[in-house]
Amino acid sequence: MCSTALGQNAPSASSLHLKFGTDPNTQNSVAHKIDENTNLFLQSPTPGVLTDAMDIENMGPTIGRQQASKTSKHSVIVKALKILQAASVTPTEFLTQIAIGDHPDLYSYHQKLFSNQNKPTLQALLNAILNDEKGAVTMEDWMAPHALDLVCKNIHCEMDAAKPLLKMSVGEITPEFLSKWDVNTVMRPAELATPTLTRCIKAATESRKSQDSTKGSKSRNRETV
Repeated sequence: MCSTALGQNAPSASSLHLKFGTDPNTQNSVAHKIDENTNLFLQSPTPGVLTDAMDIENMGPTIGRQQASKTSKHSVIVKALKILQAASVTPTEFLTQIAIGDHPDLYSYHQKLFSNQNKPTLQALLNAILNDEKGAVTMEDWMAPHALDLVCKNIHCEMDAAKPLLKMSVGEITPEFLSKWDVNTVMRPAELATPTLTRCIKAATESRKSQDSTKGSKSRNRETV
């Protein structure tokens, strides 16, 4: 059925032998890719025409690397999006499946997505979403409950770190200590140890208008926590 639909564009067994050698693993891998591309082709809105993105004659590892070196990333992305469109898969569905990573075929891509090496790229994606007007609305709606949980978690950790700085025994309270006692001297180390809590308290005691009007002066003239 597939060979009939593809016609002369379908690679024969002899062409696979000449193109990819006799190694059975290589031929099996190529055959698998051919099946995948054939399915995409049959689901295409314009069956009977093979696009450059679905050209199964250009799937050899060596040829693939040569093409990648000659083609810009933008062109590759456009071709990939055409394949997804032909298969009725949205880019977000594509990325979601990799992020879930519960299918064996996607496991390595899942690991790569969340690797330390890929962290800057993933953060750049999140920044791009937040920098987009519509994307920011969606992201903030999703983040609200998670952000609150994260803030509470940070405050608990900060308070555990600050407790030793605020703890003292009765024997340490002497007339000399009381005469030199200063709230800023005592609280400054605790403030540095609790940046999240400090910011929350300041936000609660200042109006939004006051925060907006002093934001510039704080960043220029004051040490921020």
